[in-house]
Amino acid sequence: MQNRNAIDLNYTSDEELLRQISEARDHLESLKIYIRDNANTWVVYPRTPKAQQMPSFTIKRPIDRLPALGELPKLKSLDISFLGLKSLPDDLNQYATLEELNISFNSFKFSDVLNNLMMLKGLKTIKAYGIMTNQDEVRLLIQKNPELKVYYTQAQFLAEVEELKRMKN
Repeated sequence: MQNRNAIDLNYTSDEELLRQISEARDHLESLKIYIRDNANTWVVYPRTPKAQQMPSFTIKRPIDRLPALGELPKLKSLDISFLGLKSLPDDLNQYATLEELNISFNSFKFSDVLNNLMMLKGLKTIKAYGIMTNQDEVRLLIQKNPELKVYYTQAQFLAEVEELKRMKN
């Protein structure tokens, strides 16, 4: 049985996603939505200086957009990475308690979601690996929210992967 405050949901349909979220709506603090085995990733080995890059990936079954998730009054962390989304959920800006957001490896450009992200005043961390992003967009977002940490560069990604490997061992 999952912790009622944190749920990892394998996306099968909008209806099933919304049903499972509704069961924990009032307590839900952390939500990760994923599709099992949805990404094919590959990295060139052995790594050469030119190959020090994020892995290439393809999404097998992309979801163009998620349904509105509804009221989640305690939501602090949302992970919607590797879904192949073309846009963010329409109701994302209503999550005033949201502190961490992972939108990595989706199909939209950072510039396409920048206005939505600027509305999330309480956001402390955003991961946007594998999304077309430039420093000016990130700078603009940080000007609106100086406490925000944005992780999007190849070097940040590789450092995070190395940290995960260390934790695993």
